Amino acid sequence: TALNYGYKYEYKKQKYFSPPVFTNDTVIRIYLRYNNLMDFSLFEFEKIEEKYSGKENYVVGDISVGNLHKLKKLLPGLDVFIGMM
Repeated sequence: TALNYGYKYEYKKQKYFSPPVFTNDTVIRIYLRYNNLMDFSLFEFEKIEEKYSGKENYVVGDISVGNLHKLKKLLPGLDVFIGMM
């Protein structure tokens, strides 16, 4: 076997790329569906591309990961649906 002969296997491409670094500054686009305007007001969007209010309320826009991270503990209690686009 390779182990008996002292062969070494390595993933050479690993040396050419640095691992991704987490940052709260990253901005992502999300779809947010909400029923309560108070729930919506917690989300600090950088930019809103699309907004609809009616039978079903939703927003498509850009938001920072840091803002979502601040809401992490509140999210289970909110009446919202979030989808990343």
